[in-house]
Amino acid sequence: RMQKTKAYIETGIETVDKWTYIGKGDYVIVGGRPSSGKTALTLQMMLHMARRYRAVYFSLETSPAKITDRLVANYAGIDLAQIKRHALDDEAWRRLDGARMQYEGLNFSVVQAAGWTVEQIRARALLERAEVIFIDYLGLLRGTGKTRYEQVTQISVDLHVMAQQLGIAVIALAQLNRGGSETPGMASLRDSGQIEQDADVIMMLSAPEEDDGSRNLIITKNKEGVTGRIELKFSGPRQRFYEQDTRY
Repeated sequence: RMQKTKAYIETGIETVDKWTYIGKGDYVIVGGRPSSGKTALTLQMMLHMARRYRAVYFSLETSPAKITDRLVANYAGIDLAQIKRHALDDEAWRRLDGARMQYEGLNFSVVQAAGWTVEQIRARALLERAEVIFIDYLGLLRGTGKTRYEQVTQISVDLHVMAQQLGIAVIALAQLNRGGSETPGMASLRDSGQIEQDADVIMMLSAPEEDDGSRNLIITKNKEGVTGRIELKFSGPRQRFYEQDTRY
């Protein structure tokens, strides 16, 4: 009998899915400097994953209401400002109506987790029967240890262990050191080299100094696939990333 091919969890970004093999039990880091778009990128990934998997987004920084606004903007392709001002035009209402049924069929929840520990996240993930969880972001988790370095080291180890023990994909966002415009590398990961050791996949999102919407997603560590740079375009109003087609 032919063996069934292993199902990988796709992000919806074609090149990422070609290069990486994210499975249950994997620990993935999405790094970026403040306002590079990490949250928007991972919300978009979650919407894609929630078509097939039970996904939970743990937000330690942003309220669920604000997260929901961003999800709707992304999914329905509506200007975020219109949603925030409750000023949808006819076209936006049409888009919203068109997307509503499918959106309501997605299998995810957003959890306000400010000040939580890995233990609390683990308990909630089990309760929710999660298959994929997102943590926005790792640096805001409470940990044990005298120094921040010790805390982050322990948090990273615990997240890695949780992914493997529960058999879920853990995707944690990480704040990068505010450097200049140089391409972020592994050393930019704040507070701990442990993250670099534990993660199965590390992706870094970088934005140019003069933000023109272009983004680079750099896969700097990939246990089972290739590393490299993927060019993306970010639409702020729609909170959506598009892959730049560089073939032409």
